[in-house]
Amino acid sequence: MGMRPSEWMATHNYDHLLTAAGRETKAGFDPVSHPILDCVPRGMPERMLPSSMEFVDEGKRIIMRHFWWGGDRIIHLAAKEPPAGTPSTHIGYSTGRWDDGALIVKTTHVDWPYFDRAGTPQSDKVEFVERFTMTADKSRLNYTLTASDPIMFTSPIVVTNVFNWRPGSEFEAGDCVLWDD
Repeated sequence: MGMRPSEWMATHNYDHLLTAAGRETKAGFDPVSHPILDCVPRGMPERMLPSSMEFVDEGKRIIMRHFWWGGDRIIHLAAKEPPAGTPSTHIGYSTGRWDDGALIVKTTHVDWPYFDRAGTPQSDKVEFVERFTMTADKSRLNYTLTASDPIMFTSPIVVTNVFNWRPGSEFEAGDCVLWDD
């Protein structure tokens, strides 16, 4: 069974992996100024927090739909690198390949300021490598994310999780609603 995002975040702390620049940046973090509180779509890797997602294989690319609002994530299988001039976005540019049954995804060009909701900072130099592997009985999807950022992290951050796999389930995307005072 997966954890709710708040439960997942409560079990992870990366302060010991921050550079001096990372510690200084995090010291200035104000949780009430987090972009998602203004309905700004979650960026990478927050988008990959435990939540519902759907993979749609289109041959040369995989569309990853998430519960979180903010658009689909595209994993480009035909590209090894982003094209020249690729703009940075909250979810970046993802390339993927198959390796012995596992989907390996590399994401660059991310302009999202936080690694997590706790304000762990990340720079525009952050790179993510993800590994998605189905269990033998096809009931669970094992997930590993490795984040490297020479500006904010002293060494890579590695996150693992397991998603329950329910083929054929009805997929619903979430929405964001701002509360009026």
